Amino acid sequence: SSSSCWATKLGYNCCSDPNTSVYYEDQDGQWGLENNNWCVIQKSSSSQVSCWSKALGFDCCSSCGPVYHTDNDGRWSVVDGKWCGLPSN
Repeated sequence: SSSSCWATKLGYNCCSDPNTSVYYEDQDGQWGLENNNWCVIQKSSSSQVSCWSKALGFDCCSSCGPVYHTDNDGRWSVVDGKWCGLPSN
């Protein structure tokens, strides 16, 4: 509900879908788009791990594999022949 959405203090809404793709991240949190409007993605307490690579079109790795590449976005591995992002915590 909007009453528990801290983003309303900044003039934005929270995204209705907690699985909205992350398009931007700053000190306030993760931002997505709904109906061409910025919204804040509220994390549910049960999903502490953020899949940062989803915003880049890649799934997160299902297991902690070896790190094959590291860049400004994060750490990458390969599972079943496909690049995936290693969770960031």
